[in-house]
Amino acid sequence: MSTPLKDMATNRGLRLIQYGRSGAGKSVRASEAARWGKVEYHDFDEQTQNLARYLADVDPSRADKINVVSYAGLSDTAKYKKFLDRLIELKEKKNDVATLVIDSYTRFEFIYAAAIFAGYTPSAGGFGQARGTLKLGSDSVILPGSGDYAVLAAALKKLTGWLKDLGINIIVNAHVRDYLEARGSVIDQGTLAASGQIREFLPTEFTEFHYLFTDDNGKHRVQVKPSRFYLAKTSLTKVPTTGILLDNSLSVFDDVAVKK
Repeated sequence: MSTPLKDMATNRGLRLIQYGRSGAGKSVRASEAARWGKVEYHDFDEQTQNLARYLADVDPSRADKINVVSYAGLSDTAKYKKFLDRLIELKEKKNDVATLVIDSYTRFEFIYAAAIFAGYTPSAGGFGQARGTLKLGSDSVILPGSGDYAVLAAALKKLTGWLKDLGINIIVNAHVRDYLEARGSVIDQGTLAASGQIREFLPTEFTEFHYLFTDDNGKHRVQVKPSRFYLAKTSLTKVPTTGILLDNSLSVFDDVAVKK
């Protein structure tokens, strides 16, 4: 099956990771995706009640377009299965969801790892033996051993491929970890909180990777220019030399976002 070249550069949707400390505005900014249609908000942090209270005051119509998927009270394995089952449903494209939000990646990675490693028994040599193959629909992932972040990275690589194939907007919120220099000093600005080298490969799977923070005046800001202190990137062409967007909303992506 071939795809016209002109179609490859359009309507691919927004794929955004935004990370920052608590209160940086990640959830509120993600909720702005309602401008493009229905939002399915997967609440792994169990914090959407705060968002609901905020939107009730400032924009009730936005809240009407957001469906929160709760994982409260479920085991890690049950959460993992519920999320993957929903991805399979979304992949069939028999829905009117325009944007999927994962909040947060940091909590989701913990759940994902716990569910995956629950299916492995450590051997004396330090490697695990599979009780079953990790399945994503008809796809499978060969997991080489237990307790190794490379196992998790292999599974997440497959998962991000699935997210890209959904044909909708994907927004992932993540927590932050302080940057540790080789000589041992800690830089105040943070990097994505993720295991091992996942912190480096995960941004390559998304078109946008933004650092959210609050400036000295208490204003919410978005850093998109790569630097020593910010693991951030953007495909936007009009970015200030500081790398800080003048428009901190999602309106700057209206031309690339999937709308339903």
